[in-house]
Amino acid sequence: MATTYERKKQKHSNILYTVVTAILICSVFLVMVASFYRKAEEDSYEKLHVQTKQIKDDLTLQMISDRENLTTMANFAATLYADGKPYDRMFASFKPIGLFSRIGILTPDEKFITKDGTVDLSGKISFKEQAGLGVHITGRTYSYSIPDEQVVRSSVPIKVDGETVGIMYGIIKIETINKRYSDMAKELDAQLFVYDKETGKFVVDTIEENPGELSDLKTREFNKDYSYKKLVSTDKGFSSFKSIRTGEDLYIHYSTIYDFDWGILLARYETQVFAEVRKTSHNLLLIFAIIILIIVIYLQLVLKNEKERSKLNAESSAIRRLLLEVTEQYTNITEAMKSIKKFSHSRSAFSQIQTEKISTISIRQCKENCYWDRTGNISRASFSDMQQTCTVKIIRLSTSCRLRLTLILKKRIRSFVDFC
Repeated sequence: MATTYERKKQKHSNILYTVVTAILICSVFLVMVASFYRKAEEDSYEKLHVQTKQIKDDLTLQMISDRENLTTMANFAATLYADGKPYDRMFASFKPIGLFSRIGILTPDEKFITKDGTVDLSGKISFKEQAGLGVHITGRTYSYSIPDEQVVRSSVPIKVDGETVGIMYGIIKIETINKRYSDMAKELDAQLFVYDKETGKFVVDTIEENPGELSDLKTREFNKDYSYKKLVSTDKGFSSFKSIRTGEDLYIHYSTIYDFDWGILLARYETQVFAEVRKTSHNLLLIFAIIILIIVIYLQLVLKNEKERSKLNAESSAIRRLLLEVTEQYTNITEAMKSIKKFSHSRSAFSQIQTEKISTISIRQCKENCYWDRTGNISRASFSDMQQTCTVKIIRLSTSCRLRLTLILKKRIRSFVDFC
């Protein structure tokens, strides 16, 4: 009983340890995945910050370079004006450079001169106001010469002897600047928005074919700790809101291009942010599933082993009971043999056969083969026959018990060997 109790206790302990191990592995797995996601989110914001700065620096250098080229052309126009020559020579020699697709000059009488001709802007624009802006770049606006075309204008005053005699404009098509920086954003696997902070109109919009405005983000569902107000009121930082296109979270870094008073916003979808983490998580999940499978198989083997052990214990108990039964039968046979021997030494003892019962030999069977005299006693002639008959029956019973024990023992041993 003590051994059985210890085995059951050991079985329960093994199962408990296995379950606890599985729970610990599961907990470690969940903690690892959560830490990976937190780290990926932090890395994503840092990556967005670095890439935003990269685009911002590229755009700033490009705009400054274009402005320097425009200043050179303004100086050439001033020379032509001072010499009393027309601007045709300059327009004829101009070729698209940088982001500029064409150039134009606004005169004090509010005429806009281009390579294709002159457009009268009287009443539509104030030369004095434009001259007062000095070196300037607009946001997204409409072209002077092509009313339906949206452009960005970079302007530099044309001065002769300190007097502004005209304003040189470099025209940047929205399609041109969009294509250049859309390609760059595509290489970075991100969305890019550049907007005029004064009007909020997008100059670069890599999502919509027709650029929208920053105010479109008012209706977005911003995530915790972020808001549209914070986005427009700070010069740089991070933000996050749900995309109306996919329903995913957009992770954003925004900054300001101070030289032009433009804002830049770089965004990346949640699936892009956590793409690598999810691959790693899937690999970890596969490993975790394999570990759990191994644990389940181990538990099955433990339970099967315990079941076989219980079966073996039951077989052993059956064998012990059989041995006890055989021993008991052997004892009965021995007692019967002793009684027969005792009866063979004394005729007077034969009368005891009528009342004494041997446990394993039936007296009735003996009576069937005995002859009785008129006095009720067994005759001398029949005694030897009776003794011989009873002896044969005892031997048969003993042989039967031995054969039974042998067969059972063989069966039990075979079961034990199969189990091992």
